[in-house]
Amino acid sequence: MPDRFSLVRLEGNSIVSFASRELIQPFTLDWFADNGAAQNGYSDIIKDLHDRAGGGRGEAALSVSSDLAIIKRIPIPLGLTEELITSQIAWETEQCLVSGRNEFVIDYQKLPFITPEGNPQYLLVLIRRTVIRQLRSLFRHCGIAVKDIDLDAFSLVRLILYLYTINENDLNVIVDIRRGFVNLIFVFKNEYYLSQKIPLRHSDTHALIGDDDEIAQLILKELKRIIFGHRLGSDITAVKTLYFSGSEDLHYIVDEIAGGTAVSCEIIDPTARFTSTGELPADHSPSIYSAAVGMALKYKSVF
Repeated sequence: MPDRFSLVRLEGNSIVSFASRELIQPFTLDWFADNGAAQNGYSDIIKDLHDRAGGGRGEAALSVSSDLAIIKRIPIPLGLTEELITSQIAWETEQCLVSGRNEFVIDYQKLPFITPEGNPQYLLVLIRRTVIRQLRSLFRHCGIAVKDIDLDAFSLVRLILYLYTINENDLNVIVDIRRGFVNLIFVFKNEYYLSQKIPLRHSDTHALIGDDDEIAQLILKELKRIIFGHRLGSDITAVKTLYFSGSEDLHYIVDEIAGGTAVSCEIIDPTARFTSTGELPADHSPSIYSAAVGMALKYKSVF
């Protein structure tokens, strides 16, 4: 998501089946404004993918686009009791909402980071209850019960920590390339640190950037800007490895970026550490299943 549905089923240390389909109309927040959304064409796509993956078990864990949520890293004064921390987070929540707090599902956790002043940082995640209800309704219409919903950024972090040996003191970035945008997901201390969505559009005409050279240069430019702006380092060499995911054909963009920086570049293969896998569709790159595999790792069996 948001530009495709991808499905995997894990059993033990095996990926049993894959199925994926690109969406003509991206799956965005606007979609949830329609109360009859469960009856539209998406249900047919899900049923088709479920059948192609072997059908069977009628439950799923979903990894959805981070665009559907608000993600903030917030500092909390050192030394507060749990009760005061909860009150502080409730106040922080109110500051970033334009509608009532009761309209959102709210979650938070303490991160292994501190501010320059020594205060602990917390990750705050908010997602509209409407989104949760509509997703459950859509899949229920397909005969599938949703047992968990996570964000693709977190699923991708979980995946690279499973696939690769990563030093917790290294800064790494997942470059998730989608139709029309790139999501840069920074990983530090083996945790999600921050993410930034970069539109792949020309600033003057708003036309999509289709040239791989331009996309590669834009990614490098934005990486440098974020690293400097968040005081993560003086330049892009602060990053240990760039992990690429998302698009059908990443090789040319990755080669361009690798040629323009000394940073290690790796295309994520979500099947790498599994003892066996089902047949991957011939026209599919493994990387398009990265978020789905990252979500499935929480449960070992999806669908």
